[in-house]
Amino acid sequence: MKVALAFMDFYIYGHSRRVIEESLRVFNGRKFCFYLDFRVLPFISKDLLVGKEINLFSSVRECFDELARRRDIDVIVFFDLYRHNMEGIREADLSHRRLIIYNASVNLLFFDEEMELVLSKGFVFLLENEVACHIAKKYASNFNRFGFLPFPISVSEDFRKPSFDLVFPGSFEERKGASVFLSVLPMLLKRGFRLRATLFGNERFLGELARYRDSISLREEPDRSQEDFVKELTSAKVCPLFYDPYEHSLAGSGILRECMFYGIPVVATEGSWLSYYLERNGGAWVPLDNRIDSHRVFEVIVEALSRYNELKDRALRARERVQAECSSRVFRDKLLKLIEGDNFTSEKLDLPERVVKRAESYLWFMKANIAYRRGKKSEAQEHIDKALSIDPNYWRTLFLKSELLLEQGDYRGALELIEVAETNPLISPTNKAFALVEKAKIFERMGRYSLCIDSLEELRRWRAYLSSRNVEELIKLSSLRETKLLDDILRDSLNYVALLSRKAHKIRFMLEALYVRILKGEPLEDYLDVLLEEIETVSREDPSSAEFESLRVRETFYELCCSFLSMDRQISAKRLLSIFELLCQRLGETNSLYVYSLASLYERLGELDKAYELFKSLLDRGFHVRSGVYFHLGEIAFKKGNKDEAIKFYHLCLKCEPNHSLAKERLYLLGGA
Repeated sequence: MKVALAFMDFYIYGHSRRVIEESLRVFNGRKFCFYLDFRVLPFISKDLLVGKEINLFSSVRECFDELARRRDIDVIVFFDLYRHNMEGIREADLSHRRLIIYNASVNLLFFDEEMELVLSKGFVFLLENEVACHIAKKYASNFNRFGFLPFPISVSEDFRKPSFDLVFPGSFEERKGASVFLSVLPMLLKRGFRLRATLFGNERFLGELARYRDSISLREEPDRSQEDFVKELTSAKVCPLFYDPYEHSLAGSGILRECMFYGIPVVATEGSWLSYYLERNGGAWVPLDNRIDSHRVFEVIVEALSRYNELKDRALRARERVQAECSSRVFRDKLLKLIEGDNFTSEKLDLPERVVKRAESYLWFMKANIAYRRGKKSEAQEHIDKALSIDPNYWRTLFLKSELLLEQGDYRGALELIEVAETNPLISPTNKAFALVEKAKIFERMGRYSLCIDSLEELRRWRAYLSSRNVEELIKLSSLRETKLLDDILRDSLNYVALLSRKAHKIRFMLEALYVRILKGEPLEDYLDVLLEEIETVSREDPSSAEFESLRVRETFYELCCSFLSMDRQISAKRLLSIFELLCQRLGETNSLYVYSLASLYERLGELDKAYELFKSLLDRGFHVRSGVYFHLGEIAFKKGNKDEAIKFYHLCLKCEPNHSLAKERLYLLGGA
């Protein structure tokens, strides 16, 4: 029997690298081969690659095609398979293999109606935590077998005396509660606590964190191996895990498992999978019941550190049980049994009702959000109603319903939902900033400009926690020009460029500053020259080049070009587009998402031949979203007056994605349905 272990995620920090490294460590012998995105290699311990059959791919479709060609492989284990991969799997036809799918992150793939058609042979779908498995079994009846399989963790006895009171673990991201940590940081420093964090993530508050470079221990580069991460983690007395309790009831937390595995006390958000797992295993923790009140957060952290000796003793007592469940050996043995054809069995668990309800609420929010982004508004409304019937307090569901009401012109109803969401003590500072942006949008649409300006003025206090998407929404408001917030954002952006050393971060905030300067009517040519100089030094050989996608650099270039076009500034749009094209070249031809955006912009500029050429090149390189490429090729043919060719491409689009509503509309108009 030949087994392929295929790792789909190239975000090489966190659970993806953990699973890759431990799988390389424990699956030995000629029966195993490994498929890895070439971008992960610089972040994987070289010793783990020796003596292994390693197959590198530059696109997911390339991986699928290679696996389909190989007739010696009997079982494929996919790690982190997502819905947008379905098109590639269907075309590659992997149905003649036995498949095991292991998804650690929040994922709705097991609800996908295409899965049963694509994967006609029996398969096992593994999830990282018990609550997610319970939810999947309850709602996704079309699947053969489910099971949960915890992250694999290596046993290490290299425990040193903690050198920091608090370490924010791994990347500095909002999903872990980065804005909560940032809000309490000044108080922690005033108290004299020793703090550690890593200047790596994908949001604006990285720049805010960099302001504290002289006051806390800041790691400038992300860890380069799992061993480095463990050393970082075990240097803490206490780890803060300020996770969203709804998202992280459906999702687990590898970092929590690692903290417990290595005997590290934590501060964790109550009423989530984390609190369930801690209580079930007798973990050492102090619950956090309020993420928005920085004084309350500070008190909870102080309590945890003041009780450190007691909590540490308890953490060490809980280690054995967690290690018995999460060791790499246990992971290997369970997965091997499934590979060999055994049925997956799991014990019946007594799950807390509140955690299950929050997980269900988050599930229906996710389904609503996906439907909404696809333009299926009535379906989104149904899912929103379901989510709110389970739990009426989840702020992200309330925000989404507010968006729907706003589109329907129900401004008062939208505003009321935002105000309800703000009362939840478990919202984070970033959620609060988002709420203020939404209120400002609503007030401006209502024509209540003084209230809009009041919201914008209040936002000045919360601007450090704005997400990049929030800023892009914010600067579209005409009332912004009546406040000092626009100047604040420009000053912040330029400060971040100066404070941050990583290339992707600098370019991201240079683009943000450019966006603000457009609104302020400032001269742009000199600044475009500086941006060009920065991009001329980008190299895809630099490991940090992988960060451009997570920082929304591509989307920001696209939005900026569209802004120039909407203002009828064709020359500036073309200049910026040429800079964007240079970035695509510097990142290398393998970055197909950049080429897709570039082609879309050429189409918008009316340079249809150039757009056609780029879209066609994506088909040759195995771009994973062929439906989108075919749709754009149909649009180009339609704009050129070539009706028959347009119909052909729209049909190809629907072959890849049968529910593509715009392609159906075009065919109806052209009489080719």
